[in-house]
Amino acid sequence: MTNAIIPNDIINPSAELANYKLVWNDEFNDPSIDKKKWNIDTNARKDAINTESAVKVENGMLIITTYTESGVHYTGFLHSQGKFEKSNFFMKNRNTIIFITH
Repeated sequence: MTNAIIPNDIINPSAELANYKLVWNDEFNDPSIDKKKWNIDTNARKDAINTESAVKVENGMLIITTYTESGVHYTGFLHSQGKFEKSNFFMKNRNTIIFITH
């Protein structure tokens, strides 16, 4: 187990964000990806092929999987290019990363 010390302003940056306003969010509460907010890439990327079948929403969580079939690696890739693009922004997210091997 690795312990990390994180400065308090990273854990609770509210003082620095007093002048920011929420302009975009996705809580993934819908049963599928909101395609008004997200593009699901389906191109080859490095050693894998991006596929829509590797991206889903379940119980309020975005799930991106990676798998191999017949020696071909597949993964999911989302982006908001052309739908939401900003500079000078603060992003907050919640992550749980689970690795499952077969």
